[in-house]
Amino acid sequence: MPTATDMTTFGADLKEFYTLPPRRALNDKSFLHDKLTKEQGVVDYTGKFIPFPVTMRRSMGDGSRGDAGDLPDAVAEVDVQAQILMYHHYHTLEWSEVVELSSRNSAGAFEKVVTKKMKNLAIDMAKGINRQLYNDSYGALGILTDATANATHSVRETKYIYPGRKVDIVNATTGVPVTSGTNREVLSVDRVNKTITLDVSVTTTGSGNEAVVITGNFDLEIEGLRAITAAGRTLHGISDVTYEEWASNQLDATGGVISESLVEQLDDAIGERGRGDADLHLTTRGIRRRIADDMASQRRYLTEKSTDLKLGYSLVEINKVETVIDDDAPTGYFFGAKRDVLKIYKLGEPGFIESEAGTGAKVELKNGSTAGRKKAVFQAFYRYHVSLGCEDPGVTGVIVNGEDSSRR
Repeated sequence: MPTATDMTTFGADLKEFYTLPPRRALNDKSFLHDKLTKEQGVVDYTGKFIPFPVTMRRSMGDGSRGDAGDLPDAVAEVDVQAQILMYHHYHTLEWSEVVELSSRNSAGAFEKVVTKKMKNLAIDMAKGINRQLYNDSYGALGILTDATANATHSVRETKYIYPGRKVDIVNATTGVPVTSGTNREVLSVDRVNKTITLDVSVTTTGSGNEAVVITGNFDLEIEGLRAITAAGRTLHGISDVTYEEWASNQLDATGGVISESLVEQLDDAIGERGRGDADLHLTTRGIRRRIADDMASQRRYLTEKSTDLKLGYSLVEINKVETVIDDDAPTGYFFGAKRDVLKIYKLGEPGFIESEAGTGAKVELKNGSTAGRKKAVFQAFYRYHVSLGCEDPGVTGVIVNGEDSSRR
């Protein structure tokens, strides 16, 4: 059993006994993190990007000629350097001086408190990373849709917003907070009427101009599947406007049921690019239910597939492609992809920021409310440097605006 009697011992115990639970949770609670290929990232000289070359256009020095005709001129391949921005994710672990004092007399005091905190940290990190793997380009928890000066606002979806969460209300394009929009607390969420209530009134302009993001997170979260499959975007430093080969495939259900036929159209669009067929679908419980209802009306049924999936996921086959039902998939979306073009890039394994001596987690007193003051609270920091990369967006795709009966 781990015990702790000072900050050095605290750090050693954290590193030895509490590093692994978040790693296990990441794989248990994130299908994408568990099943996608993982690569050890090597950043460039700036320390920010993982570069890799992409052959955007093949050599086109071909041609058919008559007898004794001139041979075709060579046309060089077009190679472009893609850059995956490495994202950095942190969770703070805190315990009071009372725990430190108790640990001197009770061997189980530190373990009891920290085990509970690490269990919660592990779940929060896993859910947070899994949510980000479905992100748009900047990490919106939700888009505000009303134009009003109020503490209560309408939002497109509430799935990722929880009471107690600290958020910023920002311009969805620039990330600039609206007046009084920084570090606001979500007091309540009405998931039926799709509204949130903040601790102060803020003014929004409507038409989706403002977004809700975790405080300080705008444009610092993983570029997820929504970013990868969006139209008219720049991904990994390459624009699909400049290179159409870098474009994904998009279909719009326009608020209707995502039918089996529409899924077939998405898979065909991916396969017609000539670089492989879709072998993975991802969507929500609500869309899966709508597809099943649509098929049942034709006296046809989804094929349930028994497989060793993690708790919280289920698997069906649609158009003979494995379809994962993920509770963190965004409302109204159905994704398709050739799985091997998606990769998890990371700089090492998740773990605590370590002390200078490398003997354990770095433990320090929390800063007080005024400069130079400290609180009687100990802190350690758990971190994971990870990003999602796509080597060929042409074999990915998405159906948007599907009718979704998911409760959130």
